[in-house]
Amino acid sequence: MATIDTSPPLLPPGRILLTLVALMTSTACYIADWNESHIYNHTWPGHAKFHNGQTMSMGLLLGVAALYYIYREPLRVDLPPPAPLSSSTATTTTTVKAQALSANRDSAVADPHTLAHLQHLRQRAALANLNTVALLNSLYWITQLSAHWYPQVTAFDPVPGSARFGEHQDPHLQKKLDVSFFAVTAAGWWLERRRIGRGDF
Repeated sequence: MATIDTSPPLLPPGRILLTLVALMTSTACYIADWNESHIYNHTWPGHAKFHNGQTMSMGLLLGVAALYYIYREPLRVDLPPPAPLSSSTATTTTTVKAQALSANRDSAVADPHTLAHLQHLRQRAALANLNTVALLNSLYWITQLSAHWYPQVTAFDPVPGSARFGEHQDPHLQKKLDVSFFAVTAAGWWLERRRIGRGDF
């Protein structure tokens, strides 16, 4: 059965932005937390470290899942099967039958309504895929932003014995990062949506 597939440009601008956020989602939590400020902080109880580990694993998997949807295989749509041969051609040779099948398939491909329908299906699938990427890229940063409003939460803990103990930290740094990554995701989503809308996918 014939198929129609498409191979979008490997690195259009929107895809680059979405890729950067996915990579940061997977790695930033380990860069920030795999040290004495979090997982090796001796003042933290074990259960706090348990949830810190959960958060790091969640960030890793969200980023990997987003990368999968960003670079998954192009959509393939099966064309309608060729119409059956009439009884008058049932006794023709194998070669003539093959030619008739090919002609029917080519006619299906050339039909404007069929092509428009297939393009519409591909476009809907590409948009659904893009929305999935935007959701996966946003969840970690949205949930981190929401954490600021839980009771007795602080953006940073002191690190006893560390050279950084007492060092001034911007109390709004985490919020700025959350909003920034969400904004980059939104920009990447908008650029990709425009590209898909033009049929360039």
